[in-house]
Amino acid sequence: MQWSTVLTTLLGPAMAFMLSTLFTIWWTRRNRVQAQWAVEVLGVKMPHGMLETSLELTGRESPDASFQLQNVGDGAAHAIQVAGVRCRAHFIEQETNPGLMSFRDFRLTENIAHLPTGGVAAVLVWFEGGRPNDDVEREVQVSWLDPPTRLSKRRVQRIDPMDYNDYLRIL
Repeated sequence: MQWSTVLTTLLGPAMAFMLSTLFTIWWTRRNRVQAQWAVEVLGVKMPHGMLETSLELTGRESPDASFQLQNVGDGAAHAIQVAGVRCRAHFIEQETNPGLMSFRDFRLTENIAHLPTGGVAAVLVWFEGGRPNDDVEREVQVSWLDPPTRLSKRRVQRIDPMDYNDYLRIL
């Protein structure tokens, strides 16, 4: 029996198995479903003045910037959080039936548990320490859990709120 024949017979399939395993791991990691965000200027679909009345009841002034995030990825986003750097950022959610809207139906929150593909979340931003047109650099950080969520790996997208300071074009 020749050792070269034995080594070739054993090493050939072992190398093929190893390469196949590495390719499979890379391919499944590369092609997993993920959330991806599209950001656009917010147009709030509600009767004129309703959001302002809701904000007055909560003791807040009109926001300096607003935008909406849409999940355009191929997977749902989980445990979405919004935070501001030199600003305050909050999601605005409707609490009750969309058909029966009143000025008390909205709440501000920094967390959303789940946003499916195609889902939209509105973000309102209040600037701190200055006027909206000053030279202070501000950013809104949107973070969410990357799948699988049990690993608790967060992804972060940074957004410049100065790009969206037209404030609430009420439709």
